[in-house]
Amino acid sequence: MTSTVDDVLAAVEALPAGTVVSYSDVAQLVGTSPRRVGTIIACEGQEVDWWRVTTVLVSTSAAAADLRGG
Repeated sequence: MTSTVDDVLAAVEALPAGTVVSYSDVAQLVGTSPRRVGTIIACEGQEVDWWRVTTVLVSTSAAAADLRGG
C-alpha cells in the first residue's frame, strides 16, 4: 500500500510537459486536502516538477491564456 506522500509525488511526476494543475486537482485525485498536497510538495517534492502544481487562480489564468493563444 502506498502512502499519501508517494501518491502525491507520483501524480505530479505523471503530469505531461506543459500541463499545469491546481493543488485541489491533485488532492481530489489522491484523496487528500489541497493544503496537504502543498505541504508534501514543499517538503518532499524536490525531485518532481513541482512548478506544474499551483493555486486554482493561477491554474485558471494559465488555462485562459492558453485558450487566448498567449
